[in-house]
Order: sequence, then C-alpha cells, then structure tokens
Amino acid sequence: MTQDAVERNFDRIGEAVNRLNGHNPSLAGKIPEMVKIINFRNFLTHEYDDVDPLIVWSHVQNKFPVLHATIRSLIAELDPEQDQIKDNEPDPNPPSFDLGT
Repeated sequence: MTQDAVERNFDRIGEAVNRLNGHNPSLAGKIPEMVKIINFRNFLTHEYDDVDPLIVWSHVQNKFPVLHATIRSLIAELDPEQDQIKDNEPDPNPPSFDLGT
C-alpha cells in the first residue's frame, strides 16, 4: 500500500511538472532533471509491471529532497509569503473532503 501511495505521488509530481512546462517553460526549466521527472512519471504510469520498488525508494531518498528544496525555492521567489509556511506547521486552511458519508 505504501509503495502504491509513493508511486501515485510521483505520478502527480510528474504530471504537475509536465503541465507547468506547458504553461511556463522558463519556470519549469529551473527544475533540475525536469525531463527525467516527466519520463519517470510516464514509466510509472504506463510500465507499472516493470517498476522496481528499490529504484522508486532510491528516488524517494535521493531525488525527492532536491526536488522538494527546488520547488520551495521557486515558490518563495514567486510568492515570498509562502516561504513563511513551515513543513511541520498545520495548514491554516486545510482542504475539506466530502466523501458523501
């Protein structure tokens, strides 16, 4: 279950980077290994039967921290107030999920 969640989040990240590239290529170009991120997303989505969990976990440990820092830096450039939100602080306006229950 954890593996599926991690892969799903990499899928979302890759899709977001791909869409950003379509809307603002110069901003997306500031993301290191942008093309590799998109290709990894495509691999996870379309070649799921060939996914090696050790490679995915390696990306969690080695690639994601760099990407996370880069994204936070870009957000701070675009909206300096966002930089004030710390990772461990609760979101003051959390999303509401209505699951129909």
